[in-house]
Amino acid sequence: MIYCWNCGRKNKSTDEACYKCGEELYTGIKEEEEKPKSKFGFVKKFFILLVFIVIIFLAANWFLNKPVQNNPENTVQGYIQTLETKNFKKILLYIHRDDWGKAQEDIKNWKNVQEVKFSDLEIEIISEEDDNAKVQARGRIESEISGFKKENRFDKKIDLIKKEGRWYLKSIPDFS
Repeated sequence: MIYCWNCGRKNKSTDEACYKCGEELYTGIKEEEEKPKSKFGFVKKFFILLVFIVIIFLAANWFLNKPVQNNPENTVQGYIQTLETKNFKKILLYIHRDDWGKAQEDIKNWKNVQEVKFSDLEIEIISEEDDNAKVQARGRIESEISGFKKENRFDKKIDLIKKEGRWYLKSIPDFS
């Protein structure tokens, strides 16, 4: 209900004028003119949502692709998996950046290998100190280079170093 400001009579809230005195009724709320909606508000919200999605995607991608290097065994295992998948950019994650120069040459040799598969893999820690470890890796490697298939057994000692809280291979092991 709306009361007339002139005579005090009760009127319906839908009435535009007082039923008794004819005076125009005011609800106390001024109607604003319809403003054209700007596209900027939509664009701003869309941009914020897009940035949020990209940040979530990057965080998830970083978390899922981050190598697990919390112990020497996981580091060697992860390195061998990157050789099998031929993910040469990821191989560098297992070599400390101080040794990337030496690793680049070894990676070039691995690029000639069309296929590589490790099997019967055993990884055993021989020694582990604060920042150094020695791991024994044994197993079979099947590789194909220029159409020639080759199968070897390997038994390698791999030296690792711990820097910045993560384990790294000191050099790329030769599995041939």
